[in-house]
Amino acid sequence: MLPLRRLSLSFVLLAAACHRQPQLATPASDQVVYAERYPERLRDLRTRFGEDETEARRSFTALRELPASAPAPLADELEQVVRRADAAGRSQPYVDEALRQEDIDALMSEDRGAIRRRVAGSVGRAAKDAAKEKEHLKECLKDEDVDALAGAAASGTDRAVERQLSARLRAQNPAHAYLQAHSDELGQERVRTLERDADALSRASFIAHVRLALYRLELEDLLEQEKSIRATLQRDEAEARAALQSEGLSKSHRLALEDQVARNETARAQLDTELQASRSAADDLEQRATTLQREYESLLQTLLGELAQRQTPPPGDAAASKGAARGVQRRASPS
Repeated sequence: MLPLRRLSLSFVLLAAACHRQPQLATPASDQVVYAERYPERLRDLRTRFGEDETEARRSFTALRELPASAPAPLADELEQVVRRADAAGRSQPYVDEALRQEDIDALMSEDRGAIRRRVAGSVGRAAKDAAKEKEHLKECLKDEDVDALAGAAASGTDRAVERQLSARLRAQNPAHAYLQAHSDELGQERVRTLERDADALSRASFIAHVRLALYRLELEDLLEQEKSIRATLQRDEAEARAALQSEGLSKSHRLALEDQVARNETARAQLDTELQASRSAADDLEQRATTLQREYESLLQTLLGELAQRQTPPPGDAAASKGAARGVQRRASPS
């Protein structure tokens, strides 16, 4: 089963590389806002590849202890969790949700301060409005209380988003449905631990089989945009410099044009460095992705092998095994 799934995924990735989706909107590389951030995108992609690679390898250490985390009578249930968690990480529903959450994570990371300020401001205004409408609140709700409430709400937003994202990803993971169905046999405390293990195993499977391959495809796509990016930056800078020669520009207009030229110059200065680093990394990323996938498959087979050894055979099989063992001993004994 595993080789067939890998073949299917490889076919999908190859099709994605060879057959681009129809262009319905104007190309991003024609837009100066995109072009200015192009060097940063190249650098960020290489960085995220390394971060995910490191995350997967770090999880391997804890996952190696998984077979010993439950008594032998539960080894069969644990094997089913491992198989389901592994399959989930390379399944389309899980992949779609994981990639969608990357956009949300980026939003929360890049704009965390602004989001928290907006949440705190909204809660603070709501609290003050409530105090105005209800007389008894005016006496007990002071400004420092409102500030503390607003700050707590802002901090709670991070935790709420994180938990909801986790719940959405687990909903795409059959390992969690299996754990809930067998919670009586496993015990709630062990289920909570195994939920985290299943999350880690699915995430490692996703990175090893899907995410690193997608990073390489994204890098190839970005590198193909080089000529268009250069043309966009040159065109935009030339237009801005020409506009600066105009007479009668307002102060704000002149400052905006000067800032535009400065951003273009910065992007162009970084462009060659980032392109060279990304081209050099292209082949290296492919080898690293292949190596990590092999390491993951080795880990998976080790886990399944150890769990198979720990499983308690059915009573009939056990009796037969003991009988066979006694027969061997009798044949080996001198008459």
